[in-house]
Amino acid sequence: MRKQQVDLSELLISLFSADELRRVIRYFPGGNQLSAELPGPGASLAALTDSVVGLLERHGLTAEFIERIGEERPLRRQEIEAVAAQWHKESRSTVGWAFDTTQESSPPRRGRDDALFGSEWIFAAPSGFEPVQLGVWAASHDSEIRSQFESAIAPLIRVGIAAVAPDAAGFVDILCVLVTPELLEQLAADPVVFQRLADQATERSRPVLPIVVRPCLWQATILRDHTVVPRGDSSIATAANPDEAWRHVANTIAVLARQRSWAVPAAEDVSDAGGSTSASVTLPLYEVFTTGGMPPHTWVTTPHFHDVLQQLRRPSFGLIIEGPSGIGKTVTAKAALRELQARKLQSWPEPRWIHIYDETQVQDVEELLRRPPSELVGHIVIDDFHRLDATLRRRVGGYVRALVENGNPRAKITLIGINRAGEALIQQLPDLRQRAHTVAIGPQTDAMIERMVMQGEEKLNITFSHRAEIVVLSEGSFTLAQWMCELICQHAGVHETRPQRHTVDVSIEQINPRLLQGLHDQFHAALQEFVCIDIAAPTRGGPLAVLWTLSKSDENSAFLSDVRGQFAGIWPSFDALAKLLPGSVEAAWRQHIHFDAGTGQFSLKDPKLSFYLKYMNWRSFANVCGLRLVVTRESLAFVDIVSEPVARVMHTVAAREPEAAGEDLVRILHLSDFHFAEATAWDSGTCLGRLAVDIQRLRKTVGAPDLVVISGDIAFAGRTEEYAQMRAWLERELMPAAGVDASQIIVAPGNHDVDRSKTRSTAVRSTHAALLDSGKQEDVAALLAGEDADLMLRRHAAFVKFADSLQLGGVAWQRPWARFRRVIRGTSVHIAAFCSSWLSADDSDHGKLLLSLHQAHELLRDADSADLVISVMHHPFEYFNGADRAALAEVRRASGLVLRGHLHDPADTLVQGHAHDMVHEIAAGAAYESSEMPNAYHLLEAMPRAGRLRIRPRFWDTRRREWRADRNLFEGDVHEMPMRPTPHAKT
Repeated sequence: MRKQQVDLSELLISLFSADELRRVIRYFPGGNQLSAELPGPGASLAALTDSVVGLLERHGLTAEFIERIGEERPLRRQEIEAVAAQWHKESRSTVGWAFDTTQESSPPRRGRDDALFGSEWIFAAPSGFEPVQLGVWAASHDSEIRSQFESAIAPLIRVGIAAVAPDAAGFVDILCVLVTPELLEQLAADPVVFQRLADQATERSRPVLPIVVRPCLWQATILRDHTVVPRGDSSIATAANPDEAWRHVANTIAVLARQRSWAVPAAEDVSDAGGSTSASVTLPLYEVFTTGGMPPHTWVTTPHFHDVLQQLRRPSFGLIIEGPSGIGKTVTAKAALRELQARKLQSWPEPRWIHIYDETQVQDVEELLRRPPSELVGHIVIDDFHRLDATLRRRVGGYVRALVENGNPRAKITLIGINRAGEALIQQLPDLRQRAHTVAIGPQTDAMIERMVMQGEEKLNITFSHRAEIVVLSEGSFTLAQWMCELICQHAGVHETRPQRHTVDVSIEQINPRLLQGLHDQFHAALQEFVCIDIAAPTRGGPLAVLWTLSKSDENSAFLSDVRGQFAGIWPSFDALAKLLPGSVEAAWRQHIHFDAGTGQFSLKDPKLSFYLKYMNWRSFANVCGLRLVVTRESLAFVDIVSEPVARVMHTVAAREPEAAGEDLVRILHLSDFHFAEATAWDSGTCLGRLAVDIQRLRKTVGAPDLVVISGDIAFAGRTEEYAQMRAWLERELMPAAGVDASQIIVAPGNHDVDRSKTRSTAVRSTHAALLDSGKQEDVAALLAGEDADLMLRRHAAFVKFADSLQLGGVAWQRPWARFRRVIRGTSVHIAAFCSSWLSADDSDHGKLLLSLHQAHELLRDADSADLVISVMHHPFEYFNGADRAALAEVRRASGLVLRGHLHDPADTLVQGHAHDMVHEIAAGAAYESSEMPNAYHLLEAMPRAGRLRIRPRFWDTRRREWRADRNLFEGDVHEMPMRPTPHAKT
């Protein structure tokens, strides 16, 4: 076989099972004849693919077939196109457009396609032309109509004029509506769906093209406002020649593509000096390069994708996906699930994801295990399952085994964990090996990383001069590559798609000081705490040896036994470490390093920590920890670790926070009400820029905040572009000024974070009224826990996407509320970020809001074990309906501080409940209402064990046009007052 035949055969093997390949052939034009020539069902997959390749070549159908499999496997498009390039090499005109009526070299095909393809137009796009993205909207399950449409536009796809977008609601150039009576029925039932799609197209100046496939009264619908094909009152089905009608549709799309004002050449690798190209769609930086969640524009199909896809289709059979942090395990699973859903290959609804962050999710797993395996329905994905204790992991493995043994076809469990997590589970339960498939995802190839970077370059219309450097330094981690690209773009001032092609000539070396300083601020204190675990041991250095070994590991993991073997000379330290590790569950280092007591495995949770360990100054770090690192054989990374006097170490640790030494001090920067909007950017930029300067001044004189709490109204109208402004301010100004990272920033939404365009529907208003009329918390809980929750919560979609894209608070956001647990200088802090605006409808919300017991129970679970409990919400207590008495009482009972916003008036209210209650309800004022208004914020210092609270109020002096200490709220720059002491205060 020739190389191109071998490549196509190997591609088919990676894409399809034998049954799937036969199905694709059967539904391909002329498929019945082709199927009759295939080998029998007993043939191997390799023999079958070789036969298919030969048949296609004999019949001259190879190029068309490759296009079809591109539609079948859209997420593998790049691999398919690479093979297609070997088979299909039409010449393209370098200038303008050509309409060539010459016949194809391949013989004409039989059947319906003859009219379209027998004397086919060969459209030739200009060299480098970027295909128009076609969004296709049809009636549910009307796959035959979609198939006809895709066959009609196949010539456009083949020569690069058009491509079918995976989602009609995404970024598309032309929205094609396949009009049938069934679609009109769907449109009448829910006109909002089409209106939303049409509005998105209109906002982006994109055409909507209704295509009347079968006769119907489309003239009586909103479709009449758009240009319809075929012309007049006809339809494709009733046309004298339906094939000619479909050809007219393809021609219309080609003409629109030629005439489109947004049609620009694909970005070439050129500088600003010449040959610059224009961008087609403007995207914010955070949507292109992102380290949180599924990247919408830079997803790359990995070699493991097909394996995961196939295993996800198997009901009941267990699936374990393991690999180092940041390698793409969760994203691969989500992409595979998305494709299965798009192709309707799953027999169950969307999976339920359980991300193991804290005790809440542990209880979710416990609840799952109480259900008999034979009664389980649906797909459960347990992410970060390695965080469960060994006993619970074993029980989960046993449940997966029972699910397979029961042969339950309606259920499946997928486990996602760190490197070797699956193998460790199978070692505990050896018979699980025959009942679960393990996909081990390792570091990605340089080619994969480079492909991801190049996709981002195209979306931002830029070229990285030092792309190769990014690829090498990412060491196979998509997360690290995304992060480095994001930092380089920020340094170069690229915050969204550039209108003209732009060369980013910034190297990692140029941003390295800022990069490492940011990582130092994020990780240094926690790592120092870890290294000093053995401070009382006669010989020290074991924890440092663990970190050193982790820094040299490609898998971001190390076993304690292996490290001990390499550093046998400091065994007393390892003995102390083994004894002390089980008692350090609340330590700050646990936020960054996972330790499995059952296997003795250390794993890094954040790939950025892996980068930091590889490039930090080890001698300096060891020195401040009271140790000396002596490199004995550099090439093999061998070191000796020498202990320094204990007194010096104690001094170093105590000097970490001089002002807080001896105190249980937690420093909180409280901001609120930013109201980011494009219309006020000309004014807010000055005010908020000087706010960052004032925060930096406080950091130098008082100390860096441990937490930044933002209590709502981030945006003005809940729009995506407004959150892009907030993100830019956080990353460019607040984080550097305050010395914090995204994991230290806690947010809660306000009424301005509600997308008001989604509050006008009858369903939303009637649901709101029904809940207030009922006054029953069980009705609220049923709504928020059920499938109808999205009706109310989707109005916060832009807020949730913003918080999740930055992983604010260090967690993934799925709803507009979240809870967090931190240990700060030995003080355990529980933060509950409430959504007080989930029922907000307009500016007359007073008395019409519900916090809900559902939120209170979820967010305050286990709060009583903390030294300090902070509840964050936007609205003051008096804004809630009387039916919320129990929920508010729960907040007052649990919280020491309630931080809010909304009224734009800084205040401290001491809320008294029962005798043992003392809750400070503290309002921050507005960070920005106008530069002509007295905006305000607070810096708080809580000392819960001592029962003391300090407030440093700040305000915007409209006369001096600067931020200053506010002496109107209290006497002096700082005010100290009593606060509720922790119930288990240490004496």
